[in-house]
Amino acid sequence: MIDYAVPSATKHCDKSIDMINHYFEYGYNIKFLPDNFLRSEPDISHLEQKGIEVLYGDYYKENWINRVTENIGNIDTICFIDESIADKYLPILKSIIKHVLSLLQRSSLNK
Repeated sequence: MIDYAVPSATKHCDKSIDMINHYFEYGYNIKFLPDNFLRSEPDISHLEQKGIEVLYGDYYKENWINRVTENIGNIDTICFIDESIADKYLPILKSIIKHVLSLLQRSSLNK
């Protein structure tokens, strides 16, 4: 799951949090990639307590593509919370992941 930042319950990110909870409840192993790569507390801790790994910090800013490549066989869905984020990441992801079963944007789930 990719969004511009880690969702915060205090910053009116209800739809992002709902989407994360939805996939979590269905048993998805969720990895969250915030485009700004910032560690925002307590938001990251809330996600990590649920078992959702958040890829933040300078290391992932430089190495997120390697992480995706290393786990290519375990990825079946990529979810974008925001269309502008999809526009940024989709070309890169399509070039390295050929088998993804679904690419979702929040707007497509609301229709």
